[in-house]
Amino acid sequence: MKHKSILHKLTAALLCCTLCGTGMTVPAFSADDESELPAKFDLRDEGAVTSVKQQYGGTCGVYSCMAAIESN
Repeated sequence: MKHKSILHKLTAALLCCTLCGTGMTVPAFSADDESELPAKFDLRDEGAVTSVKQQYGGTCGVYSCMAAIESN
């Protein structure tokens, strides 16, 4: 059990470092913008989505960290 606790703490620390160190910001948006939204928008068409991965038990923290890194 001690190994799992250390892994969880390490994953949490890595996630915090990733989120803080990458300079994640909220994009500027104005509700007053009159431009029209497209009828369809798919990130796969933009090439911004990675392939599906085989995720085994206990690795969700690692995959969430990698997703944060890939999407930034």
